[in-house]
Amino acid sequence: MWLAAFHEVRALACSTATLLNFMQHIHIRRRASSILQRNAKMYGPSHALDSRSSACWNSEGLTSSSATTPHHWFRLDFGRVVHLHAVAVQFQAGFVAQTGRIEALMKDGSEESSPWEILEDAAEWKDVHELQRLDLPATAVDLGVVALRLVLEDCTDFYGRVILYQVQVWGQEHYKDADDENTNAPGETFQG
Repeated sequence: MWLAAFHEVRALACSTATLLNFMQHIHIRRRASSILQRNAKMYGPSHALDSRSSACWNSEGLTSSSATTPHHWFRLDFGRVVHLHAVAVQFQAGFVAQTGRIEALMKDGSEESSPWEILEDAAEWKDVHELQRLDLPATAVDLGVVALRLVLEDCTDFYGRVILYQVQVWGQEHYKDADDENTNAPGETFQG
């Protein structure tokens, strides 16, 4: 009986998820493993979050010296607790990470005190120039996260480059709790 009630609540929560608007929340930090030619003005990670169809994040290629970390990453630090439901990405065809992971720092966590928790260990993306959405497990919804990291592996480009035109995060703001100091206004939603 309680399991059915949990699934009803989860279904209701997912139906109320909205696209989180990163442009309204300028305190969100955007970071990436590398930027093409170190030119953040043209190729920085914030370009994957704006609504212009020509803007994108371009990574540098992976080299033989990257053997210890043969992947790219794209990170968002929300600056507050959010409850995530889904992540959608749009790559440039030919510059796609075919596999990867979606990781999160959970509420009250920091990189020093707790490691990144894996939300999706076997993310797969097609080599197409289309928005591809992955629904996240209940953990991201129930506990809330403060940061999200996409670990991008198996690049289709010969040099190991990735081009991301869009990153969308679907979810809800954290609602005020009597015992919670890190809160946002009740009913506030965010898009990205």
